[in-house]
Amino acid sequence: MKQLFALLILASSLGASAQTPSNQEQLTFVGNTQTSNPLVVVNGQQTAMGAFILEPDKIKSVDILKGEKATAKYGDKAAEGAVIIALKEDIELTRLPQVFTHFKVPAKQQQLKVAIDGRMVSKPELVLVELATIKDVVVAVADNPFIEGGKEEYLNLVTK
Repeated sequence: MKQLFALLILASSLGASAQTPSNQEQLTFVGNTQTSNPLVVVNGQQTAMGAFILEPDKIKSVDILKGEKATAKYGDKAAEGAVIIALKEDIELTRLPQVFTHFKVPAKQQQLKVAIDGRMVSKPELVLVELATIKDVVVAVADNPFIEGGKEEYLNLVTK
């Protein structure tokens, strides 16, 4: 019975990985914001966990600073540590206003909450992306029992 269960799990994981495109991967950090909220800096620009999209092959290095090393370099905003990402080449990274302009998002929709591939971004002002990694920006709807009607619209940045 244990062998059958293990075989079933192996078969289902093979099927799931076969459906995942391996030639176009993006890097999106999703952190547990309840336990840590490190400062994230990509090529000198501040962002946040879950608020940036990069292709992994464009990363030159990732440095982790903790404690006094982080606060000595970045001050109190790095009290919970810092993740410093350097890119291999000079890549133009953009913020949400430029993404909205590029994808012609109407002003009214720009006021909606923002998600990246369906994951809500807690600090949209820190979104940092390479435009080439975004396929589309669409208005999506999610259940929200705390608002009238139970549904809430949000902007979803869909990656390639």
